Amino acid sequence: MFIINIASKIFGLLKESIIAYKFGTSYIVDAYTIAIAFPSIIFAIFAGGLMESFVPVITRIDENANKNKFVNNVIIIMSIMSIIMTVLCIVFSDRIVDILAPGFSGECRELSESFISLISLMLLPMVLFSILAGYLNSKEKFIIVNVCNFIVANIVIIISIIVATYNHPNILIFGHIFSYIIPLIIVWIYAERRTFFRFVFFIDIRSKYIKELLQLAIPLGLSLIVNQINAMISRAIASTLGTGVVSALNYADKVQLIFYSLVASVMISVCFPRINKCFAKDDYSTGMQYIAKGFMVATLIGIPAAVVLFFFAEPITNLIFERGSFDSNSTYITAGCLAFYAIGIPFYSYREILLRGLSASKKQKLILKNTVIAIGFNILLCFALVGPLKHIGVALATSISGIIASALMYYDLHKLKLKLFNSIMLIDILKICICTVFMAIAGMVIYNFLEQMINETLALIASAILMVALYGLGIIIFKVNIFRWMLNSILKNR
Repeated sequence: MFIINIASKIFGLLKESIIAYKFGTSYIVDAYTIAIAFPSIIFAIFAGGLMESFVPVITRIDENANKNKFVNNVIIIMSIMSIIMTVLCIVFSDRIVDILAPGFSGECRELSESFISLISLMLLPMVLFSILAGYLNSKEKFIIVNVCNFIVANIVIIISIIVATYNHPNILIFGHIFSYIIPLIIVWIYAERRTFFRFVFFIDIRSKYIKELLQLAIPLGLSLIVNQINAMISRAIASTLGTGVVSALNYADKVQLIFYSLVASVMISVCFPRINKCFAKDDYSTGMQYIAKGFMVATLIGIPAAVVLFFFAEPITNLIFERGSFDSNSTYITAGCLAFYAIGIPFYSYREILLRGLSASKKQKLILKNTVIAIGFNILLCFALVGPLKHIGVALATSISGIIASALMYYDLHKLKLKLFNSIMLIDILKICICTVFMAIAGMVIYNFLEQMINETLALIASAILMVALYGLGIIIFKVNIFRWMLNSILKNR
């Protein structure tokens, strides 16, 4: 899973690099950024809670025949809802742009309306893929889901970016639509051939499993809606700061998401079904061991990643993006956003991992409460910081809200007497922080020295190799337990 995620991030970087090369931080990328975020907003509103609650419900269903009925029931109900939402989004595309990007005008606004109308067609395949992905994940068929979701989808989008031109920007949106249609076809065929899934028309809104799904989904769905409102407000504020700022924030966000998703998405995909199975049997101790391991892996990777991105944001942005239409001014804006997004990387991972503990405990109301509090802080901080710090203020507000959210999730787990920390974990965290400090100091000294002798790119690559080596050496010398556990697990399973 980790290897697949690394490959997907390489494709993701390539995707962002190509669009930056072809379109820079132009109005096309601003419109594109708003449009591709829109399906996630609508998905969160009418389907997000249901999809997040899908795995906890299906793992508690014993017989395969009942599981198959439940999956088909959800498919039919969600398909009807998706079609209705698609029609509404197409009809009200102009009003949607007013809400998502009030600062857009002229060509940018017209293109945004066109993009929104087209990308609304993505909702149905997006929902169907999410249902089948949840079903396959519950059966621990992680590889096929993630290959389709990350690698196949990225390849389709990359092809669309290469083909798209200033005269035909709609090709960008068609790429996103097919990035769900093609993976959906693959996972559907796989599910029918390799599992007990068989599609039949079955609908029963009074099913006890649907009722249980709704009970879990409503508070969790509300928290996802609040999350999307938060992101929408952040983009709306950014849209008032001038052309290119929305694009710059998006580029920076995509880079920091690479490191976040390498940790969180792997641990969540693999561990969440197992955590649910443990909690369903009241085996909270074993379930919390999965959460604790995820937390420590997030610390091992997230803390050094945050420090490196913060101090090396500008040369990293330059290396990845600065070519073609992406000029030095674009690099300056994007690097500022990246540095302050980076602060939150480990905390975003903590939040998602701890959230799964609350979700498996069926404490969705606590998740909603914590999400509302954290996002309230984010919105207030956005308005407070955007004046003095401009685009950097938006990124910093997001990172601070991530810290608040992770602290709230931990507090509630602690109140439920679900123990996370022990003395070994705390000592490991201290060792990781010490190794990170030495790594960062050495990397900055070497980079500043090499930059005077060779070009910036080679200096950055050489410094990165040195930092990885020093950090690895440090965690070996300090005998960091989580690293030794990971290494032993890999060698044991060879």
